[in-house]
Amino acid sequence: MKKLPAIIAVLVTMGLILGTMLAVGIDSYIKSVSAESLPALENSNPADTRGLQDLVSQYQSREKEFQALLTQAQERASLAESQVQQYEQLFTQLQEMGVIRVDTSGQISLRESHEEREHYEDD
Repeated sequence: MKKLPAIIAVLVTMGLILGTMLAVGIDSYIKSVSAESLPALENSNPADTRGLQDLVSQYQSREKEFQALLTQAQERASLAESQVQQYEQLFTQLQEMGVIRVDTSGQISLRESHEEREHYEDD
């Protein structure tokens, strides 16, 4: 039981180190790419520059579209998560009320009411 806090501490530390390494790597990559592309733009003619600006505009437009799609997906996921929580609460309430029962194998069964048993016995 004492190993659990140590394992958690190691995982958190590793996560922080990995996150830092990733941030440094991404930062250096961005700087190297932008530094490499500057001389190429300085020596290009205006038509090429205009074409590149058009491409940048297209990519920015696509990025906005993808951001909107991502936002919609996140909203749908949030709604679905909320619905799942509501179903879980309902399921728990039905168990507490004795309406349903879950056995050790995960089988869910409904409790028969007294009236239902009498109805089946009469038939």
